[in-house]
Amino acid sequence: EAHDTDLVMEGGRVEGGSKSSAEPEDHPDQVPAHWPLVGLFVATVLTTYNLCWSFHMPLVQPLLAIPASAALAYVAVQCAGETDINPIGAMGKVAQLLFAVLAPGDIVTNLMAAAVVGAGAHQAGDLCQDFKTGALMGISPRRQLLAQLFGIPFGAIVAVPIYELFSAAYSFGSTELPAPAAQAWKAVAEVLSLGTGALPPHAELSIGLGLLTGALLALVGHTLRMCGRPQWAPWVPSATSMGIAFIVAPEQSLNIFAGAAVLCVWRQQHPVAAGQ
Repeated sequence: EAHDTDLVMEGGRVEGGSKSSAEPEDHPDQVPAHWPLVGLFVATVLTTYNLCWSFHMPLVQPLLAIPASAALAYVAVQCAGETDINPIGAMGKVAQLLFAVLAPGDIVTNLMAAAVVGAGAHQAGDLCQDFKTGALMGISPRRQLLAQLFGIPFGAIVAVPIYELFSAAYSFGSTELPAPAAQAWKAVAEVLSLGTGALPPHAELSIGLGLLTGALLALVGHTLRMCGRPQWAPWVPSATSMGIAFIVAPEQSLNIFAGAAVLCVWRQQHPVAAGQ
């Protein structure tokens, strides 16, 4: 469940586990409140410069993409907590929809804005899983953060040459390296930038029904909790989980359902053992 895997980061302090949550914010093991702000400023400057210089995006577009990345990263973290799946592609599609309005007809801008949002969602979800594991093991959040920062330059040094080697040896989108996820992002960018004529029949209706269903499920769950019926709220289907089922392969959805069903029965029959 979400409360089993969620990670709360508030005021520069990482909360999780009995050790770190009881320590004051100025404890040497905690992350100082100004560190995330400094990191956000540096990342914003570097990202904005790179997008404007390398991809010739107007200054306002990166400055809009970065706040969108922060907002959708929160959604991705919530989804990862509920389903253990980080919806990078789905968050990128939302950004593509947004920038289809802000920069109509510009495929490059659409893709790069989606890349910023997708990267934010990816890193936020992965970091929360990493910090949650460290919190359960009683590891210092500050040391975890320093280890992550230490790994960034080495990851960049390795990733860029590997990409160059792959692009030189194979053609992206070819039979040898089909890159289906990249093809999906490209198709969405083309549809949003050039028009909806390429969409399947009734796609607009399906999108509207999906949005309405998700909003209603969230409203029902919130209403039950506010009206003094919190014991009924867990029986309301998770819109996030249902949405994930439309994204991942069918066999993955069936495996998740089977595992959840086994866990549900186990909790009913042996609650103590299941809780451990």
